[in-house]
Amino acid sequence: MNTILDVNIAAIIPLGFSFFKFYYNSQQRTLTLEKEKIETELIQLRNQVHPHFLFNTLNTLYALIIKKSNTAETAVLKLSRLMRYMLYEANTPQVSLIKEIEYLKNYIDLEKLRFDDSIDISFNSESDKDYQISPFLLIPFVENAFKHGTSSSKESWIVINIFTKKKELVLQVENSKFSSTNTNHDSIGGIGFNNVKKRLQLLYPDQYSLKIYDNELSFEVILKLNLEKISR
Repeated sequence: MNTILDVNIAAIIPLGFSFFKFYYNSQQRTLTLEKEKIETELIQLRNQVHPHFLFNTLNTLYALIIKKSNTAETAVLKLSRLMRYMLYEANTPQVSLIKEIEYLKNYIDLEKLRFDDSIDISFNSESDKDYQISPFLLIPFVENAFKHGTSSSKESWIVINIFTKKKELVLQVENSKFSSTNTNHDSIGGIGFNNVKKRLQLLYPDQYSLKIYDNELSFEVILKLNLEKISR
């Protein structure tokens, strides 16, 4: 009897080890495939930002050239800085928050040239230190403000605040709203509100909150982001 038990134990141990090894390898393959799937989806979502941004920027430059504006040269310089950042500096999963904010400033300056100071724009940023953030995560909200919060015939205004303290980023974007403006909240920045939410969920799962306040005279977005835990 003891001999039979010894034989059974001797047979079970290798089988148990083989099963555990098979299960572990299977789980690792599943995790690898899931990671590759998420990374592919992130690349696709991120690439949707660039064509839309470039289209808007070229339209801005074209409008300045048509008006024979003296600011066209400045616009070209701003555009070159934006393109340099997009093509070379932001081609990584994480970038410096300071550089990302500088990118937003250049974009806003370019829009100021397009509107020729016809709208009231307030931009404020303050951070207790430099952090790492996924590139192009904030620009859709700023683009949305310019797209839906400006008018050539009515008084327009945009307020953009970015504050970072103790690893928490708060982005607040508020813009004027007109009854004739077709504000589609499912189309933030022209790339789709779902795109923004997907990127946030993939990059910062359970580490952010996004609130929208749609009032009669204004539209406001508040994004709170925990920069401590980075998913990708």
